[in-house]
Amino acid sequence: MIRGSDLSRAAIVNPSAILYNFRMAQMNVSIPDALKGWAEARVAEGRYSSTSDYVRDLVRRDQESEQARQRLQAAIDEGLASPESDAKMVDIIEDARRRWSTR
Repeated sequence: MIRGSDLSRAAIVNPSAILYNFRMAQMNVSIPDALKGWAEARVAEGRYSSTSDYVRDLVRRDQESEQARQRLQAAIDEGLASPESDAKMVDIIEDARRRWSTR
């Protein structure tokens, strides 16, 4: 069982532990020396605490990007499946502006 103090300590060392699961799975990834050097340089810049932290961020961003792509594709599919409209483009844009301004 994870005690609150253990979780707090883990969050300080590795904030992404809270976002996912306290227990981290391990992976062994082989990459060319140039990519390894790139990852190590990113860590040296101070933005990441380790190369593992950098790779986790890349995977998380890829996951978010894929989810956004899927949402966009669903909207495209919905648009393609909808009936054609006689509305003029200027009217469609004005309607969209009205809807966005009331949010």
